[in-house]
Order: sequence, then structure tokens, then C-alpha cells
Amino acid sequence: MCIDEKSRRANNSLSKRIPFSAADKEYWTGVFRDCRLIFLSAFCAGLLAHGFIMTNILNNYDNITFTPGGYGAGLTSGRWFLEILGNTIEAVWGNYTLPFFNGCMLIALISVSACILVSVLEIRSRYFAMLTGMLLTVFPTIGCTMFFMYTAPYYALSILLSVAGVYFTKNFERGIIPAAVCFALSLGIYQAYLPFAAALFLLLLLRKGFSSRTISGDELFALAVKYLISLILGVLFYVVTLRIFLTFYHAELTGYQGINQMGFSLEELPAILKSVYEKFFTLSFQTQYGINLTLFVKKAFLFVQVLSGLLFLYLLSQKKQSVSVKILNSIFFLLFPLSINGILLMCSRSYIYTIMVYGIVALFFLPVILLEAAAEQQPVRSIYKVIKGISFALALVLSLTVLNYIWQANGNCMTLYYINRQTENYFVNLTGMIKSAEGYRQNLPLAVIGENFSDMTFDRYTFNSSTIFDYGGKSRSSDMINSYSRRNWLIHYVGYDQPFVSAEELERLTEKEEVRNMTCYPDDGSIQVIDDVIVIKLEETELE
Repeated sequence: MCIDEKSRRANNSLSKRIPFSAADKEYWTGVFRDCRLIFLSAFCAGLLAHGFIMTNILNNYDNITFTPGGYGAGLTSGRWFLEILGNTIEAVWGNYTLPFFNGCMLIALISVSACILVSVLEIRSRYFAMLTGMLLTVFPTIGCTMFFMYTAPYYALSILLSVAGVYFTKNFERGIIPAAVCFALSLGIYQAYLPFAAALFLLLLLRKGFSSRTISGDELFALAVKYLISLILGVLFYVVTLRIFLTFYHAELTGYQGINQMGFSLEELPAILKSVYEKFFTLSFQTQYGINLTLFVKKAFLFVQVLSGLLFLYLLSQKKQSVSVKILNSIFFLLFPLSINGILLMCSRSYIYTIMVYGIVALFFLPVILLEAAAEQQPVRSIYKVIKGISFALALVLSLTVLNYIWQANGNCMTLYYINRQTENYFVNLTGMIKSAEGYRQNLPLAVIGENFSDMTFDRYTFNSSTIFDYGGKSRSSDMINSYSRRNWLIHYVGYDQPFVSAEELERLTEKEEVRNMTCYPDDGSIQVIDDVIVIKLEETELE
């Protein structure tokens, strides 16, 4: 909500109490009071959103693979710093998929990020500062990250490093180098948070450009160049370090999610830019990445977009800024949709889902920044009352959005719970049929013919088909039973660890007439003992 002069003096912006500039008792008391308020509000909202998954064992296609331990894909996925961290912690402490502990670590790190972010953006209203922290912890990207519990704390650290990079760039004259290191380390854990940092820089530039304090076009342009250089240096540090590690360990990047060919060609750029802005302007009526599943959130995005546009036009109409500053502010505003959807530039050939779009959360901060800039312009009393009314409406919409995202996170966890139970029971039935096959002996190896189960009785209905909850990725029951990790389901949930035949033996069996005449699972005759091998035929295969 807009803060008048009296309450502004009482609240004392957190940004004016950043460490290293004062040492008096009142100063530090204010710092800890505001940080505590932001941290606690963010942490509590995070617990409400993610408490279910933190107190239950819920697995997706990846999480079951890294149970009971592991940290995920490292160097070969471009995540060289994740591999360093993971190996170090494995040696001195241990990496385990512990939902409550890992979840608390994630929420705590994001809450710390919120404290820094509020300082960087100079958000003066305590209520908007609290909402900023809450949105950071309940945004669907964080809920999706919780599904990958084994690596959740590492990804949260990556977000914190991104925010720290923005902080160093803004607050220190020679902060570009430490900022670039932070960005490189963040990219080295998970590459998808770079657009989030870029969006924060644009918010910061708009904050400066529309500030009540006079700034020249040259000064604003110099700031923009400084921010851009810190990002570019961060990417360069990341790429150079990645190449060094790949060369040293004689490794190559995998093709997963296009990690070995990130970026785009000039021929692709027009289509990518078209997609970026289309996705931005369709947030209000087209479901995207699981971040706007309900009608309310779609209209909340519309409200935020329209309000941001109106506030921008109002601020642009003020005579205080020079023409050059107004031009630069217009450029920053037009670039903002590109920054929050920057993942489309980074992964133009990849499947993009919820965990990769954290940059979009910055859209909720745009009207907050513009609204506080408008309040700083010392408008006439009638305009000031309008600003206060708009401030209240925005606070209400953002509060309800936080509540909706908490509800949505719980709904996704409920859906994953039932999907887990369906997957578990499917494999229990499968093992029962295996052990009931004529001639079954426990020392016989297993051969699976085909890649995917095609079971109409199972595919016809899965729990998430009757709900709106979908955080993206492979989230259906049929995806679970057909994922690369299904053997882990058999081992961890059913306690069934039958040895598998070699690739050569599997190829030999596939070509046998007896196997080719078998029915496909779950029909009678789809599981047989042939040549002292337990053969399960999932689907028809073609001979090469």
C-alpha cells in the first residue's frame, strides 16, 4: 500500500539500512526488524504451500531415482558447480532425499533471497515487502522444484546467488566482478534462473528511471550497461569454467533439454521474439506452464499487466524526467516481457515447463515498483487518493494470488500422492503376475520386450485427468510406469529386484517366434518363462 511521508519515515526503507554503511544500534535494530518480518512471512507462506510434500514421501519420475540419495545431473548437464557442491557435501555430510529437511532448507534460502530482493528494489511498503517474499516462496516454480526434493536446496541456492549478483552489481562500485561470479555459480547449479536476474535488473532500472531523485539519461544508460556487463560476464565465466571442467574430465554435454546446444540462431530469433510476446500477452486467458491454472490467477495477471501499463504511462507523462530518460524507460519497459520469458531464448529447442519459468514471478513486482515510484512524485491530493486506492486493490489481488498459489501447491501435491499410489499398486500387481507365471523361479532373469505399457484399463483414467493440477513435466500415472526410473519403483516401493538380461540376450529373445506370438501386457499370456528367462511383452516390436 502507498506510504505517506509520515509512515515512510516510520517504516524506514530496508534499502537505506543495508550493511556496511552504519553501525549505530537503531540502524541494526531496523535492519533485523524488517528482515525478520520479510523472512517470517515468506517462510510461513512457504510452509503453508509446501508443508504436505515436506511431511510425506512423494516421488516423481526423477525423485524416485535419487532415493535414498543423490543430487542429480551434474557436469554433463552443464551444472558444474552442482557437481562440485554435491560431491563435497556427499563426502563431508551426505546427500539424501529428506523431504522435511530439504524443504526447510529451500524455503529458508528463498526467504533470505526475499530479504535481499526487497532491499535491492527499494520496496518501502512493509506489506508489499511481505507479499514479495510470499510470492517468491509460493510461486509454482518452487512447488515444482519440491517434486525434485533431492536437489531442491541446491536450486534454492542458485536463486539466492542470482539475487546476490543483482545486489552486488547495484550496491558496489566494483561489484560487477563478484556479481558475475555469483551469476556463473548460479548457472553452474541450474541455468534457468538467469532470466529472473535479468528481470530484476530491468525492475531496478525502472525504479531508478522513475525515481523522485533526478537522474540523467547518461547516468541511467551507464547503469544499464553496467547491469548488462555483469550478466554477460557471468555467462562468460560460466561457459569458460564449464569448458575447463569438460576438458579436464574428458566429458561431453548430454542432449537432454537441448543443453548441448543452448541458445538460438539469427534465423530463429523473429519466431522466438514473437513467441515471447505472445506468451506474455496471453497469460490472462491461456494456461501456461502450470502458473495460471485458475481463472482468478489468469485475471490477476491481466490486472497486473493493465495496471503496470497505466502506471507506466502516468509516470512517463511527468515532466520531471528528460526526454532521454523517458526513451530509456520505454525501452526497459518493452524489454521486460522478454526478460521474464528469457528461458525461450536460452532453450529455444527444448520442452519448457514449470520449474524453468521462475522469471515470470517478477511480473508481480512490476506494478509495485511503478506504484511506489508514482507515490514518490508528490502528486496532487486527488491523484494521491487514487494512488492509495490502486495500492489497496493491488495489495488485495496479490494477497489472493498468494492464497491461490498456496491452494494450487497443495492440489498438485494431492494429485502426486494419488499418482504415486496408482503407480505403486500397478507395479505390485505386475510383480504378482510375474510370480504367478508358469515355471517362475526367483533366480531367473527378467526380459522386458518393448518400451511402454499400453494398458487401456490404466491409461483410461488417472487421478490428474480429473483435476486442473499440473506443474508440468512427466506428471501422469502413465508417465510414471513408463519412465526410465520404473525399476526404482519396483525396488523401493515393492521391494522387487529381479535381475535383467543383457542387451544381447534381449535382442535374441525379441527375434524368437515364440516371443513374437505372445500377447501384450496385461493380457493373458503376456508373461511367460522362455529359455529360462521371465519374458514380459509390453508392446509389439519391429525387426530391423
